[in-house]
Amino acid sequence: LVIFAARSSNADQWDSKFGSAIPDPPTLGFIQDVLVEGDHIYAVGGSLTIRVARWDGETWTDLGVSMGAYSLQNLPIRIVRFQQWLAVSGVLSVNGQPGDVGLWDGTNWSALQLSITNPGALYGDATYLYVAGRDLQGNYGAVRRWDGSVETSMPLASTNVNAFVEWNGSLYAGGSGSPGGFVVWWDGTQWNPTAT
Repeated sequence: LVIFAARSSNADQWDSKFGSAIPDPPTLGFIQDVLVEGDHIYAVGGSLTIRVARWDGETWTDLGVSMGAYSLQNLPIRIVRFQQWLAVSGVLSVNGQPGDVGLWDGTNWSALQLSITNPGALYGDATYLYVAGRDLQGNYGAVRRWDGSVETSMPLASTNVNAFVEWNGSLYAGGSGSPGGFVVWWDGTQWNPTAT
């Protein structure tokens, strides 16, 4: 179990019964998301610039990327594993190249440009990368699936997707819309409401 927590002036001590504390990554600032894979922890954070660091059990290594962020829109910054890549959402650019998602292949960073803006929610599996945001006309409800070469549209009408999760072999999306929150699932062709 790995726990990252925001520190305050009155809550900056680690209980030794959990073992040694992992120090904060020196280059990230505010940590927005973490991914645990085997012996490594990947952390992503920042505000105007997004950075990624990897913990190997002893030290943090900055992964050498500078990603411009949608800082004024307060978009969530997420990190997931997709096929052979680490993927990071909430970005405007990757090392100066425009893109919606930053991809790291273990050596190099690249920018993935999709037909979407304001990318926030992100989910990856062994086959697909799912990204939610706004379409190019600025409408909420844009969901894009990318298989490593082809982008597919999976639109949701006028809704703001905040999160994806896979459960029982199906992809679920949740977020805010009219009149309130929603959870829907993808049947391979369309989104369907969950039973109430």
